[in-house]
Amino acid sequence: MGTDENGAEATTGIIKVYAPALEVETPVEVGQCAATTGSGWLPNSEVTLQLTDAEGNPVGDPVVVTTDAEGNLPADTCVTVPEGTEPGDYAVVGTDENGAEVSTPVTVGAGSGGSGGSGDDGSASGIGGGNGSGSGNPIDDPWNSNGDLAHTGVDVPSLLSLALLLIVAGGLTFAFDGRRRKRGGAHL
Repeated sequence: MGTDENGAEATTGIIKVYAPALEVETPVEVGQCAATTGSGWLPNSEVTLQLTDAEGNPVGDPVVVTTDAEGNLPADTCVTVPEGTEPGDYAVVGTDENGAEVSTPVTVGAGSGGSGGSGDDGSASGIGGGNGSGSGNPIDDPWNSNGDLAHTGVDVPSLLSLALLLIVAGGLTFAFDGRRRKRGGAHL
C-alpha cells in the first residue's frame, strides 16, 4: 500500500521484477536470419522482436515468440534481415506486454552467402557454424574494416609477456639455487 502527499492510499497486486536480456548473432547478411537468444523474460509470455535502424524505425516484420517456463526465448528464434536492407548498424529490440524493452546491436552486411555453402570469394554461412562471410579481401571485408586479421580470442601480447615472465622467473630460480649450492647451502 502507498500514500501520496494528499493522503490518498493505493494498493497494488503482485509486482513482478525481471531483467530480460537478448543476444543476436552478428554480423548477419541481407536476406539471412540472425539467431536470437534471450532470457530473463516472464515465463510463458509473448515477446516481440523487431529489427530497427539507427533512428529506431522498424525494418521488416516483427517476430512474436512465447517464452518457456523459465522465461527463455525458444531455441529456434531468429530475426530475418529483409532483402533490400542497407548494410550498416541496426538493433534488435525485444518488448513484452508489460512494457519491458531490451535492445542489442546487430551489424548487417552487404552480401548474401549461400546457407551452408562456401565459395572462392570467402562467403559462407551455415547453421550451427561460424559466419565465415566476407569478400576474401580483408580490406574490403565489412566485418573487419581496419584490414587486420580476425580476432580469435587469444591475446598474443599477454601470452608473450607471461611466457617471458616465466622464463625470467625460472632463470632466477636456477641462478639462486646454483649460488646456494656453491656456498654449501641446502642440498637435494
